[in-house]
Amino acid sequence: SRGLVVSKRRSKGVVRFEGPRPCCRARDRSRGRLCRRLVSHRIARGTRSSISRRPLGIGGGTSGSNTSPLYGLGGSGGGGAGGSGASNGTNGTANTGGGGGGASDTTVNVVYTGGNGGSGVVIIKVPNTVVATFSAGVTSSVSTSVTGYNVYTVTATSTTSETVSFTNNTFLADYLVVAGGGGGAGENTALTDNGGGGGGAGGYQSFTSQGLVLGTAYTVTVGAGGSGGAAGSNNGSTGSNSVFTSVTSAGGGYGGKNVTAGGNGGSGGGGWFNGSGGSGNTPSTSPSQGNNGGSVGASTYGGGGGGGAGQVGVSTTSGNGGTGGNGSASTLSGTSVTYAGGGGGSGGSPSGT
Repeated sequence: SRGLVVSKRRSKGVVRFEGPRPCCRARDRSRGRLCRRLVSHRIARGTRSSISRRPLGIGGGTSGSNTSPLYGLGGSGGGGAGGSGASNGTNGTANTGGGGGGASDTTVNVVYTGGNGGSGVVIIKVPNTVVATFSAGVTSSVSTSVTGYNVYTVTATSTTSETVSFTNNTFLADYLVVAGGGGGAGENTALTDNGGGGGGAGGYQSFTSQGLVLGTAYTVTVGAGGSGGAAGSNNGSTGSNSVFTSVTSAGGGYGGKNVTAGGNGGSGGGGWFNGSGGSGNTPSTSPSQGNNGGSVGASTYGGGGGGGAGQVGVSTTSGNGGTGGNGSASTLSGTSVTYAGGGGGSGGSPSGT
């Protein structure tokens, strides 16, 4: 009805509607306003409200109408949103290292898959007197928008043996190495109203004023994102590592499903059904390359959010999916860009069916 205000308290199974009742037409003589009454409706525990909301996407965005139970949003920095109702998880954004979102299902034996993790990226900023030469299997571009510098962005490599060398004497460089994000979990075909964990973001490592040497062939690798879990209660896949010089950023951990715990990685994947989130910053680096994934409470069918470079994945003790952890921003390219956001966990009913 017009003027409806809704507040929702799932823990007590109450939905409260405040506003003028259609049948209430009497005027308050002292104020000349429509009489307002409060109506409370108790909803049996475990039933769904018809109320829905459509939040704005962050990073990887959303996957349509966010009906109860709510999916977890992807973390800023390319994290894909988890599914809600009957839907696949959203893919992480390419060349951000964002984790994929977990899949959700409302129908037995209908298949939905987790979102793929986003591929990684390597960015190298060198003085404009320095020219980079890449091996044949490297996909790259160069920008001169930062005054006094050449900024090379490597978006793909064909093998793990690709190289780059530089023409100039010894010089100082800044660089960013982001690994591929982990894939989100697939849904369980034997259950309805169940979710899965979001994939963890790829490891994020940034360096400034590092000495590089003329004529040396430095290894450069851009990690692919992990595949989303196939339907049938499958985990996602771990993302692949990215490498430059002696720096290796670890691929993001998978979203958990059939083993319930999220996978370890640059950032950890989200868990499912009493499962812990995966450990981030694995292997350990200093500063840390990522954060842990979100855990899930006992007999809880929502998925935990994948960890991001700047924040842990959100845990859940309800049917709602946990939000992916936010990534970290870099200005290496001349503008602020956020990378390595965790994938959102998908929504599932608190008790499953």
